Amino acid sequence: MLGVGVREEDRGLWAASRDGGGIAAWNAQLESEGAQKGLRLPAARKTGTTIAGVVYKDGIVLGADTRATEGMVVADKNCSKIHFIAPNIYIYPHGSTDKLPYVTMGSGSLAAMAVFEDKFKPDMENKLDFLRPYNTPNKKGERQGRYRCEKGTTGILSEKVIRLELEVAEET
Repeated sequence: MLGVGVREEDRGLWAASRDGGGIAAWNAQLESEGAQKGLRLPAARKTGTTIAGVVYKDGIVLGADTRATEGMVVADKNCSKIHFIAPNIYIYPHGSTDKLPYVTMGSGSLAAMAVFEDKFKPDMENKLDFLRPYNTPNKKGERQGRYRCEKGTTGILSEKVIRLELEVAEET
């Protein structure tokens, strides 16, 4: 079986590496060749993903947030964390909550997960709605005018100077 996207010239490498390390050896070879040519893979982006799920009679509903962060910096305000594979298969990358003790069993540091289980009704029936974006809390406004000034200057719309009579006292 030949992997998806394998170039004709890499067929021999694929066959040789399949028995001695599989696709990981093939990837390592490609990464090494790319590094020699000055290419490097893009860095993985930490997304801090939040995923919620609901089970109903004939299926499930999964939802994810759309903001991607790199540390304290928002890297992408509207990224897609729901990846389509087939009409019945979607992939949802996850954060680290599944690695925390007891969280996936319904208790522990994320006690708020009980909200998902509150008012659960078996065999729910409803329809599919793809809501994106569901909520945009800080929508960018429209500009009121043209804001262009010469470099190094600031445009002045009006000026009013009021002279104040001041008495200056000097302390030593």
